[in-house]
Amino acid sequence: MTAASGPRAGAGWPPREALREGATTAVAGRWISALLFLLVVLGTAVPAFADILDVNSTVSSEQKWVQSGGRVLVAEQREGSIPAAPCDALNRQDGVVGAAAITRQAIPLALTSAPEAQITLVTATPGIWNLLATAGPVRRPTAAPVAIVPATLAKRLGLRDGDLVQLIVGRPDAAPGDAEQAAGGTLGIELADTPIPIAVADTSLLGEALATGIILIATPTGQAQQCFVSLDASRVAAARASLGSVFAVDGRDAVVSDRLISGKFTTDYTAAYVSRPLKFGPFAAGAVIGLVWALVRWMRRSHDALYTTLGAGPGTRAIIRGTEWTVIAVLGGLASFALTVGLALARGVDGGIAAEYAARFIGSSLLVATAIIAFTLLMKPPSVLSALKDR
Repeated sequence: MTAASGPRAGAGWPPREALREGATTAVAGRWISALLFLLVVLGTAVPAFADILDVNSTVSSEQKWVQSGGRVLVAEQREGSIPAAPCDALNRQDGVVGAAAITRQAIPLALTSAPEAQITLVTATPGIWNLLATAGPVRRPTAAPVAIVPATLAKRLGLRDGDLVQLIVGRPDAAPGDAEQAAGGTLGIELADTPIPIAVADTSLLGEALATGIILIATPTGQAQQCFVSLDASRVAAARASLGSVFAVDGRDAVVSDRLISGKFTTDYTAAYVSRPLKFGPFAAGAVIGLVWALVRWMRRSHDALYTTLGAGPGTRAIIRGTEWTVIAVLGGLASFALTVGLALARGVDGGIAAEYAARFIGSSLLVATAIIAFTLLMKPPSVLSALKDR
């Protein structure tokens, strides 16, 4: 700041002039402004980037856990079967992502192109489409019937999504039309005498016993071996307690278990997110920036004294310093956001997570710093004479 940059001594300072002076000081402040700018950028970008990596790691691990069946419950009777209709009806309940009554058939399945394949035949009610979508997108053919082929099996047999296959149920030498008879008429499925389309999907969330078989869609009637239910996180506990009675048979509640083993060694992703090390990082970063600004202002107290001799009252000086901080904070915050998101994307972080948590961290840090700076602007400055002596 120079004497020529402000009004004549004794003259009042219009707000516009104070704003202009603050912006000019921020831009022309040389090394002090540059250091404060770098402090804002690096002081928020570095911890924000570390926090984003931590959040992304937790979210990615949870997504893999969910896709593997982490929120899937399995209901079954210790002896006997369960009704299929109530299971498929769960798809219409709030909080249910997908539900399907599933049976591993005792008869083998083969293809006319691979008659000796001896593939496991699995039948499932229509809710299987919603259930499998938990593990990832599934293309559902419009034609019916359709066979769902596990991705690993499709790769081994050289099949691709949408291919047409001719299924043989029962003996390898059986004709397609004999399939229902070979199964004893208990499948609850319709098999065509002509090739049908396949949908290749990740079926691993069904477990090893079912994930290697070809799935055919069965009508939601009769009995099934198990009911798989995928749920929202908030509904898992309630469903675990109530599903047993839904599939009760002759007064015996069904056994309900988690698809994946859970226990004291299972990761609690919610707790991991809440207790992450940099959860309160914005408060620490903002406090450091605000205190450094206060230190710089104390070192430049003679400048404020000079403003006073030029007729700038407390309000005017607050506008000047507030504008100076606003310019540095906005420019530094934008640069920090761009740097943080760029680094996060380079590390393979999801773009939505990178942008959201960068904005949260940097914005919160700057709010904390602004609160501290606003407090320092309200503090009574030293006398003009003593401040000028320190020049």
